[in-house]
Amino acid sequence: MHSITRPLIGFPGGKSTVSEKIIKEFPKEYNKFCEVFAGGASVYWKENKAKERVINDKTKEVMDFYKKFKDTSCEVVRNCDMDLSMEERKNACNNREKSVCQYLQGNKFAFNGLCSQGLSHKDRAMSNVKRDCEKYKEKLQHTKILNQDWQTIANKCDKKDSVIFLDPPYVKKSFKYPHEGVTPQEVCDFARKSKAKVVITYDNDPSVRKACKGLHIKKLPIKYSMTTGTLGKAKKVNELLIKNY
Repeated sequence: MHSITRPLIGFPGGKSTVSEKIIKEFPKEYNKFCEVFAGGASVYWKENKAKERVINDKTKEVMDFYKKFKDTSCEVVRNCDMDLSMEERKNACNNREKSVCQYLQGNKFAFNGLCSQGLSHKDRAMSNVKRDCEKYKEKLQHTKILNQDWQTIANKCDKKDSVIFLDPPYVKKSFKYPHEGVTPQEVCDFARKSKAKVVITYDNDPSVRKACKGLHIKKLPIKYSMTTGTLGKAKKVNELLIKNY
């Protein structure tokens, strides 16, 4: 499997800046990898050891995009027009049945990768998508792409030779996600009983530490490259990396 350096799309809370650190925490041997709250699937794109892969998210539009992308020729992708007026950017975002190009246009021009967060007037390239199109397509061709409840998929992946990566909505969050209502207690209860190797990333909140007590917890310094302050510097925080092994 070819190495992929960047996620195909941007998504709030993505782990692209720490995906390699997360993968280093994986066991040396495993057969299946499941990213259950995929979104931009930062860890999935960097992971290259598994023989089977599953990505899942309740954001239907995102998972539909991945399915469409794997069946779209790279010639079409490379010809996606990114020289758009603000009105054309809005139209790309507002289209309910987006083509691959329309989704990419909306994602690249939207703040935090979400059209609901507003659109930027700045021109943005998608050089990684055009450069690595075949690599993205190849990986997606060999991946199950699902749009179901997280527990359903986690239970299906719950086998001794599996790694399950969980990046659920954080306790303190700035965005509304389709996975609303997921609690640290149920996430960590799943990890405790799971036969698989479970790796979780969470915000460093007392409720998370309490709910996940007894599991292996360490700090995970992270830089949010999509969240910038008034000086244009990426926000740096300490989050938590939690494992059941």
